[in-house]
Amino acid sequence: MMSLSAKWSKQIKWFALAIAVIILVIMLYSSRPAQALLGVYDPSQTFKPQTVQSIAQSPVVTLEHHFVTWRLDNAIELRQALKQAQDNQRIAMISLESWPWNWNKMTDATLLQDIVAGRYDATIDRCFKTIQIHSPKPILLRWGHEMEMVGQYPWSVANAKAYIAAYRYLFDRAKQLGVNNILWVWSPAGNANAVEYWPGNDVVDIVGISIYATPEWHPDGAQTLPSFTRLMQQKARAFKPWGKPVLIAEVGVNASPQQQQQWLTQAIRELAQFPQVFGWVYFNQIQPDIVPLTIDRPDWSLDQDSANLLIQRWPKLHPELSSYEKLERLLSRTS
Repeated sequence: MMSLSAKWSKQIKWFALAIAVIILVIMLYSSRPAQALLGVYDPSQTFKPQTVQSIAQSPVVTLEHHFVTWRLDNAIELRQALKQAQDNQRIAMISLESWPWNWNKMTDATLLQDIVAGRYDATIDRCFKTIQIHSPKPILLRWGHEMEMVGQYPWSVANAKAYIAAYRYLFDRAKQLGVNNILWVWSPAGNANAVEYWPGNDVVDIVGISIYATPEWHPDGAQTLPSFTRLMQQKARAFKPWGKPVLIAEVGVNASPQQQQQWLTQAIRELAQFPQVFGWVYFNQIQPDIVPLTIDRPDWSLDQDSANLLIQRWPKLHPELSSYEKLERLLSRTS
């Protein structure tokens, strides 16, 4: 008959083994590569397909981000953006910026009300018909981004109801026109007040947020670069309640090239902690003059070595699938 001490010894061994297995699982999970599509906003063409292909031997950059201003009389910029993404064999992500005409009393102050009143219908319809031509390929449409940053843009106003009405008006307009290749991206910066601007579960396919690492914006006040995980924790209130797939629509690091590379390497490892994230888009540019910040013009852009490192470190997802098949698979997994 086994003695009491032998029984306890055996139980302790099994308990220790269980703890070791749990630790191993945690370690494996934490080191698991990110399962997300990589995208870029890249006006300087640092991530041009030829360079990326020569480094990775297979397509890594899947999403191509373009900021497009809607125009009074044409959709040339939108058409060019869609064509460029298609030529690069990437999925187009369009941030459609509705700057007001500032004529005939159509001003910044009246923008959202003018949209709902139909005063921009001709332009809206032209944009949607241009997108429709791209069908059946899906377009990620990001309208009215960072709306909770009041005063940053004409559409970022304190009146959240006016924003929601305009967002839903555009959605309904696309539906009326029979445009069915849009994935709608509701994309706040991720501040705590973003929840006030939620337009409704029925008009959002994807929730986007912005992640910018710079010492001046450390959530805890430290004069160091905040980690990707810490910034995601800060923004969680903006994306967790809705249960939608998450797109990190803008990512930037304001630091030396060496610090950028360290941050990116760590961020790729940490991304696996957020399985709801299906896409991650780097903002490869210095802060534009048109969007001034209190910290002047931080430089988020990557030099060629840092861009190459991002490409090399990013996990290769199903190289046998097209970009659109990868998108469909990841969206089904995260929804």
